Amino acid sequence: MRPSRRSGGAGARLFAIYAAASLVPILGLGAVQVHTYQQQAVQQGLQLGRAQAAVIEEVAVAPALRGEGASIASGISPAAQQRLRAATDLAVFHDSVLHLRLRTFGGRVVFADDGISNTDGKLVNRDADVEAAAGGTVGAAIVPDPYAPEVNVIRVLQPITPDADNQAVGVLEVFLPYESIEAQLREDTRRLYWGLGAALGVLYLVLALISWSSTRQLRRFARRQEHQALHDSLTGLPNRAAFRAAVERDLRKGQPGLVTLIDVDHFKSVNDTLGHHAGDVLLQVIAQRLSGAVRTDDTVARLGGDEFAVLLPGVATIAEAHELLTSVRCAVNEDTSIDEHVLPVQTTFGGALHPDHGDSMEELLRHADAAMYKGKHGANGGVVIYGAIPGNPPEAGGAPGGGPVPAPRPARV
Repeated sequence: MRPSRRSGGAGARLFAIYAAASLVPILGLGAVQVHTYQQQAVQQGLQLGRAQAAVIEEVAVAPALRGEGASIASGISPAAQQRLRAATDLAVFHDSVLHLRLRTFGGRVVFADDGISNTDGKLVNRDADVEAAAGGTVGAAIVPDPYAPEVNVIRVLQPITPDADNQAVGVLEVFLPYESIEAQLREDTRRLYWGLGAALGVLYLVLALISWSSTRQLRRFARRQEHQALHDSLTGLPNRAAFRAAVERDLRKGQPGLVTLIDVDHFKSVNDTLGHHAGDVLLQVIAQRLSGAVRTDDTVARLGGDEFAVLLPGVATIAEAHELLTSVRCAVNEDTSIDEHVLPVQTTFGGALHPDHGDSMEELLRHADAAMYKGKHGANGGVVIYGAIPGNPPEAGGAPGGGPVPAPRPARV
């Protein structure tokens, strides 16, 4: 469970890194897109305002001012005001125009659709945009409504040229609705945010799948590495390190058990006569037979070369140990065919019991190795338990016949 929690934490961290790395550019893209929408909305409003002001000036205002002279600085006649009001009331009534004024080049209001003029003291006379329009430049901007500052409107300043000489006589100031454009901007922005949210959702789903796949591959790689570190590549059996860990685990439990070392007799002759490939096949055959002959709780390992080991937990007596190992050896020692050559299989087993023959890993392996060495050089059926020969059990701590136990050869484990 602990490795899976670590892997899960690594996957979550990997997903968080991916998510953070992808969130920044997406938010940046969203901000740029929103700014673009805003700029497009402003430009759309200004273009619409200029076009509408030009139409109002040409169709309504200029005809009403024809014959009023070269300038409206001194005001306009009542007849012209009447014509202006008649021409502009329809547009104002339908809210296509919010406010309409006529200004002199100096900025003074000489006509307003609401009847307010500079004589009322409520309107500002001059500003830079009016002066620019007096010079022939059409000005347009998004500004607060002078009568409702919380609402934005389009303000357009259009030169008035009523006569054929195109000579400006004043400035037309119109305030046009901007609310519909703002509403469209809000709708476009809302759709953009929804689109970005959906894109983020899909992206995070993909990132989650990538993180899950990556962590799963990492876990598989870690398991393969761990398996390779603890298993023999030729036979697939646990290796020396895994066997040592299994023995030490049983020793910590304090339960009786049997540690067995197994050596393949005449293995060098097989390599020398048939080649190393035949030797490898023989080792694989023996590994399969050992694994199939032992109990489910037993551990079979290859320590290296032609030497194998078996840990049999729960075995407490020499008689039980000898019986089990004899059965396993009989299953292993059957002829096999390699490259059309029939090979006799011969093995020698040496075992040591815990706790009778040792309380440590090193001691048990040393005694098992000594027993195996004794089995290879004695007439004892190829199975020797440390301190005893089958059929002739020694006294406690003695060798068969009452003699001392031979000194073990240096352990190969």
